[in-house]
Amino acid sequence: MKDVTVYTNRDGRTRAYVKDTKKVVSYPRLLLEEKLGRSLDPKEQVHHIDGNPLNNDIANLEVFILGEHQRHHSTKYFDREVACGWCGKTFVWTAVQQRNHAGNMSRREESPPFCSKSCSGSYGRYKQLNAGVAK
Repeated sequence: MKDVTVYTNRDGRTRAYVKDTKKVVSYPRLLLEEKLGRSLDPKEQVHHIDGNPLNNDIANLEVFILGEHQRHHSTKYFDREVACGWCGKTFVWTAVQQRNHAGNMSRREESPPFCSKSCSGSYGRYKQLNAGVAK
């Protein structure tokens, strides 16, 4: 193994200072490169199998391509079944709909997802009519 100094950065991740090149690199990445016997491509990322970035056991590390790694960790925007905020009907809320909904929330108050434009409109009319009424 290369002559390195291992330390934990302020963000909690383990880094390694490689004395030969005088560069700071990701310690898990360095471990995986040593195991594979090659440098990792810039589009290859190290994934911690157990989800704990502090567990740098070589058996806990695997290589993911950038897009795969992001999809693996992104639980936020996947198609999922939810109940309509107006009629209660269960429907599939697509990832695109979720991203659009989240993007629009900065401009207005939080609203639930709706199964149709009809339910969304009914909810909007209800909110307008009851805007001045205290609950």
